[in-house]
Amino acid sequence: MYSNKNYGAAEPFFTSLHSSIQKAELELANPNDYPLHYNVGHEEQFDFIVVGAGSAGSVVASRLSEVGDWRVLLVEAGGDPPVTSEVPSLAVFLQDTEVDWQYRTDADEENCLGMVGNQCKWPRGKVLGGSSTINYMMHTRGHPKDFDSWAAAGNKGWSYEEVLPYFKKSENLDDPLIWATEDAKIYHNRDGLLTVGSWAENEMKEAIDVVAEGLADIGYPFNADLNGKNHSGFTKMSGTIRDQRRCSSAKAFLTPAKNRRNLFLSKNSLVTKILIETQRKRAYGIRLINKKGKMIEVKAIKEIIVSAGAINSPQLLMLSGIGPERQLQEFGIPVIKNLPVGENLQDHCLMITMASTLNINVTLSPPNDQDTFNFLLKKPGNLTSPNSFPFAAFINTADGDHPDMELLQNHVSRNDKNSITGLLKLFNFKDESIEDFKKINKIDYTIIWLASLLKPYSRGRILLQSTQPNIYPKIVAGTFTDQRDVETYLKVYDFISRLVDTQAMRSVGAKFHEIKVPGCSQHEFASRAYRECAMRHLTGTTYHYSGTCKMGLAGDSSAVVDPTLRVHGVEGLRVADASVMPTVVSGHPNAAIVMIGEKVADLIKGDWLSR
Repeated sequence: MYSNKNYGAAEPFFTSLHSSIQKAELELANPNDYPLHYNVGHEEQFDFIVVGAGSAGSVVASRLSEVGDWRVLLVEAGGDPPVTSEVPSLAVFLQDTEVDWQYRTDADEENCLGMVGNQCKWPRGKVLGGSSTINYMMHTRGHPKDFDSWAAAGNKGWSYEEVLPYFKKSENLDDPLIWATEDAKIYHNRDGLLTVGSWAENEMKEAIDVVAEGLADIGYPFNADLNGKNHSGFTKMSGTIRDQRRCSSAKAFLTPAKNRRNLFLSKNSLVTKILIETQRKRAYGIRLINKKGKMIEVKAIKEIIVSAGAINSPQLLMLSGIGPERQLQEFGIPVIKNLPVGENLQDHCLMITMASTLNINVTLSPPNDQDTFNFLLKKPGNLTSPNSFPFAAFINTADGDHPDMELLQNHVSRNDKNSITGLLKLFNFKDESIEDFKKINKIDYTIIWLASLLKPYSRGRILLQSTQPNIYPKIVAGTFTDQRDVETYLKVYDFISRLVDTQAMRSVGAKFHEIKVPGCSQHEFASRAYRECAMRHLTGTTYHYSGTCKMGLAGDSSAVVDPTLRVHGVEGLRVADASVMPTVVSGHPNAAIVMIGEKVADLIKGDWLSR
């Protein structure tokens, strides 16, 4: 590159810089960082089979393979992470690609009415690392009362005090702001495999500081550590990032294990059925379609652990004869165990019906060559932070100290139609649903408020649509089937109005805007009826699907797995992912899903190593 130019004494420096950039580029999503694909043989035997290499499955397979005498097979429907997944600011571009299952909710007359086809997008990762490879990398554990309520329902071992060691076990915290807090050593760890870091400052700092000051004025001061002693307030969430790049569960847990001779990874392989002895009701293997399209059967000597997520795990169980008897019979599937698989579906739905404009002279610039240069050299820049999403307020619209609402914000420069459209198309908004956002954004710098319901009462269902495993299940979101969720959201309108009316916000000319929804014109604008109509049109998802294989005691008619995550009434089979949560945690659940993987791996080791 430099041979035709005389750089003199400076030549070694430029040559070194060029080599560093080339090396950094080659390091991005390098397939050699992960275990190689293993062509599993028909009727080959393993001690353990783990289905799904996502946030929990990567952990389970990695931890079980620490026992050198155990052969562990990990099966993943997707392949290696793409380069785009490494770049935090490009997370939005991973949806609707080959690494996303691209789910859509069932069309409904009660919700998603402002979305194309009355369907909300429900992205899920189809790739090593699962959804931890395509999400926004936010690392929150949830409130201690979330886990204490699990334990109070009879799930021994799942109280906050008992799960905290597992949160700490996986964590490698690299956040000076948190380590500077008084109780950091009680709640955090530096020695885990999952790197949790701090986001770089960005161009939105002026507007974010104004929001922070306004929130403090109404009782929600800055909280440096949402995963520590206090769980409310305005915060800058930590992220699963390492050296300014995404740190997925695959990178954290599979990369260190990639050279273990007892860990085998079958990529681009879809598990279609769990094989179960009908008399003994014991799981003994799986059937899968490998990357060459060949169907093979694989045996598990000890256990099978399903970690396919809150949508895929119940689908797989039902296709294997474990699920609601009536539904299985409808599809002609022999019933092995009648369990409420697919019920209890929960999500943190996301209402997008309000905005604020600020009279500030800030233009958010798109990433440029300097940002690319900084990113490749692992330095902060516009590519290393996902917009303003890490900055959120965790508030309680009722009494108590357990937040029931998370207020996220998306910042947009004045008259930036492309950014407005790009954001809202992520949630499948119809063109007509976007128009009023654009009109508001013509005025000034805009904050679009995204209100995430942390403690939903509404429940949905996952149902089979076919016995063919490649046909997606029916997703009945169930959003707003419980009126209490509507009432909580109605209080958010008042909260945002109060915030915009604070002295801090008024100092920059802040104005509160409700979105004019074409489908709600029959109601008086800003009335209670109008607001409920608006939320039924413009409420999407925070991507936190949970609860469809609920953990509970044998006497709990709504439970699918026991407190050790064994499937009730079926030997040799466990489920370990977000689907086992009795109630979704009140925060971004990825950290809790990793914790579930850590805990179940120890449970399995305890069972088998003691024999």
